[in-house]
Amino acid sequence: MVDIEEKKRAKLERQQREEEERRKKKEEEAAKMKAMAQATGGAVGKDGAAGEDASWLAKDIVVKIINKTLADGKYYKRKGYVKSLADAYTANVRLLDSKTTLRLDQAYLETVIPSVGGHVLILHGPHANCLGKLKDIDYDKFSADIKVLEGSGKGTRVMLPYEHFSKFYEPKA
Repeated sequence: MVDIEEKKRAKLERQQREEEERRKKKEEEAAKMKAMAQATGGAVGKDGAAGEDASWLAKDIVVKIINKTLADGKYYKRKGYVKSLADAYTANVRLLDSKTTLRLDQAYLETVIPSVGGHVLILHGPHANCLGKLKDIDYDKFSADIKVLEGSGKGTRVMLPYEHFSKFYEPKA
C-alpha cells in the first residue's frame, strides 16, 4: 500500500518537473521572440502577441483541462477558473466541481465559451482585459460576436476567434 502511494507521488513529482521544464523553455522562447521582434522593428502579430506561444492566461477566466496524461486522466475535460497566476504561462486553477487547486501550464488548458448572453474576458487585441457579453456564435468560422462592456471600446461589437476570449468566472451567491 505504501509502495503504491510512493509510486504515485514520484510520478506526480516527475510530471511537475517536466511541466516546469516546459514552462521555462516557453519563457525562454518567448523572450527570444520578443528580442527578435524588437531587433526586426517590431514584427509582432496585430493582436500584440508574439506568435502562437504568447501568454493568454488571465485571472478569473474559466478554463478546461485538455491534458489526458495529467494524473492518469483524472482531470481531463474538467473545468476550473484561474484563481491566480504563478507567472505569464502558469495558472493556479481551482476546479469548479471540487476544492482542488492545480498549478498548470497554459499548454494544458483551453478557453471556455459561455452560452449566448454570458460574460467573457477578452484576452487579445485592442480590447484585451475588457469584459464583454457574448451576443452570437459563428460555428463555421470558430468565432463569436462580442459586445465590449468596458474600456475605450465600450459598446463596440467585435468578432473574435474562440482563443481570444474565455468565459468570465462569476461565483455563485
